[in-house]
Amino acid sequence: MTQFGRFFVNILIAFCLCKSTFSARIFASVSTAAYSHQVAFRPIWKELANRGHEIVLMTTDPMEETKNIRQIDMSFSYTIMKERNFSSIVTNDLQNGSLNSAKLLSDIFFDYIFKQIEHPEVQQIINNKSEHFDLLMLELMFPIHLGLLEKLKLQL
Repeated sequence: MTQFGRFFVNILIAFCLCKSTFSARIFASVSTAAYSHQVAFRPIWKELANRGHEIVLMTTDPMEETKNIRQIDMSFSYTIMKERNFSSIVTNDLQNGSLNSAKLLSDIFFDYIFKQIEHPEVQQIINNKSEHFDLLMLELMFPIHLGLLEKLKLQL
């Protein structure tokens, strides 16, 4: 092999190593059951995935299949909100300034957030000791997700 051939092979190996070295495993969660909360992050997730990062995404609004993005469907959260009359509480009671309504909303949110955390796919990730993530991307509306930092051995 010529000197240029060896140089070319070394450069090729370096590029292969760099791509795998600089890609991250990202656990992302936008728990709020509202499309408007999801849509702002989609271009970021897609671009990260296009650049080789692997994303595990908890979402209430799954998007089309995208390479490097594994989606955990949390759309059942909408059903919980409907069953608990979320829209009625927001449109009627909250406009009157009722503190009881704020408590009801809080109960609804925490009901579906706990069900999201208890989801079998999420539990599988949490309880798998060999599972590794480099980054946690959260919509920090609900502090329960901060517990994922500890379980996934990530730093804030």
